Amino acid sequence: MVLFAAAMAAPEQVVVHRASEAPVIDGHLDEGVWRTAPAYGSFERFQPVDGGAPPGTTEVRFLQDDKHLYVGVRVSGADYPIRAHVTPREDINIDDQIGIYLDTFLDGISGYIFYFNALGIQQDIRHNAGDWNVAWDTLLRSRGQLTEDGYTLEVALPWRSLKFPAGDDGQTWGLLVTRKIPGEGAKYGWPKQERNAPRIFQTANHLTQVRPPPRGSGWEI
Repeated sequence: MVLFAAAMAAPEQVVVHRASEAPVIDGHLDEGVWRTAPAYGSFERFQPVDGGAPPGTTEVRFLQDDKHLYVGVRVSGADYPIRAHVTPREDINIDDQIGIYLDTFLDGISGYIFYFNALGIQQDIRHNAGDWNVAWDTLLRSRGQLTEDGYTLEVALPWRSLKFPAGDDGQTWGLLVTRKIPGEGAKYGWPKQERNAPRIFQTANHLTQVRPPPRGSGWEI
């Protein structure tokens, strides 16, 4: 119990930098603005067994402007075939995936979950105290590209697609990122997740200096 509490007491602080210009969401990560954002990501396996880093390198970057929260991901050095299919939205379970988990109220209980395959095809979920609402849909843009040794992914998540506290003086949100490799039946987390934990956001890192415009409407499509 003491060790668990200590681990929860020191989440990694992940800074969201302001974009000088909006990146083009084409999956290439080739705009200079991405180089102004620090690269994060120390992933550890939590399925099917605990321990071990994923093949290659996984870098995650965050940017923001008045309209969007941007996420850029680069997977490189992968020594296995990436699974990526052009499928209907939500139907990406057999593919390599990146998952973005956002606890916008930092309550450790509820939040938004977005999965993307290596081509940028999406799945979105609302999570609340162990309940996964897979019927929930919202609006966002994403695109991915396969590379020689992995893939790159760009996401533009509109502020108006989320609900969050009032105030623009630099919010802190809970953040988890996952990487799924179906070819080895494995899932990795940053930070590492607990298998079958009902409140996954309790172990989240902190996404800091989040500066959305006035409160989002949370409208759906």
